[in-house]
Amino acid sequence: MQKLRLVLLAALIGATAACGGSGAPVSTTVNTIVAQQPLGPEAVLTKLLQELWASNYSATSDLVDEAQLGLLAAIEVPDATALLSYEDRGLSSQARDNFWSAFAASLPGLVDAEPDNIAATIDRQFATDGVRYAIGSIRFGVQEISGVFVLRLVDDRWELDPIATFGGPFVAPIRNWLRTIPPEQVAPVSDLLRRDAPSWRLLADLQTDEIEAGIAIKSEVDDLLIEIGASFPEGGS
Repeated sequence: MQKLRLVLLAALIGATAACGGSGAPVSTTVNTIVAQQPLGPEAVLTKLLQELWASNYSATSDLVDEAQLGLLAAIEVPDATALLSYEDRGLSSQARDNFWSAFAASLPGLVDAEPDNIAATIDRQFATDGVRYAIGSIRFGVQEISGVFVLRLVDDRWELDPIATFGGPFVAPIRNWLRTIPPEQVAPVSDLLRRDAPSWRLLADLQTDEIEAGIAIKSEVDDLLIEIGASFPEGGS
């Protein structure tokens, strides 16, 4: 996943510049209440990958935390106008499509996969920082994609958590971004970053000390949390 994240970051930079700113397949029903029961995380993750395979990016909005996606899409802009606009009006379709097309291109085997062979497996669920998470993996037929995908339960709905899933290579650029955006934008951006503090902390927790890149990302996340005043969970010290 680390390699995929780095490829994704490089592709997103180009995309932003271009726009000026168990293994069996599971149900692919959209992420809505069916018979009063919300979909499980396996179904949500499988559906997301199938929509990316079909380049049906507009259908991903119901499966992902798009506020987080807006942050990752906005950091290449030299001020926070895009992010604050996404926060006010919602993620633009152009930013969403650029992000997902870059990500889909970075996934080996997705283009050639058969949609019925795209499947997710949830390896574990747990609660931390008062939030329920699921950690999953994906495969295309017999091809297993390395790395983890993180989903979060919000208002009885599972959705992909982009920060905990993709955020590693974005942390250092975000810290630099906070130092370069206009001073009057630092406070509102920090407020938005603090809102997702549980996801940043989980991102750090998922890094392994056995990999140099993981150690670096964990250190960057720890520093970011200090800078935005979110070093400890709510109620911690």
